[in-house]
Amino acid sequence: MDAESPKPEALLPTRAAERIIGIGRTAAAERRNPNSKYYDPDFPQPIQLAGSNSVRYVESEVYTYVHKKIQAARTTTAAKPPRGVSRRRG
Repeated sequence: MDAESPKPEALLPTRAAERIIGIGRTAAAERRNPNSKYYDPDFPQPIQLAGSNSVRYVESEVYTYVHKKIQAARTTTAAKPPRGVSRRRG
């Protein structure tokens, strides 16, 4: 490989991707399905390997998705006080 070639992407089996994301097979299918109420347009899309019924997820896309969810959770929770804590000072 020359210096200008892109870094090869690692491909993850479905179960490995689901384990990293922290969901099961059905939940992953729901997040990929645009007709589902659980549809998530940011959810990584699997790729089908040529000549087989096998699918894989691109590792970097899986980790990017997880990092986006972490960031979203932190910005959402940072705006809210912890349960049982009042913002009012008395």
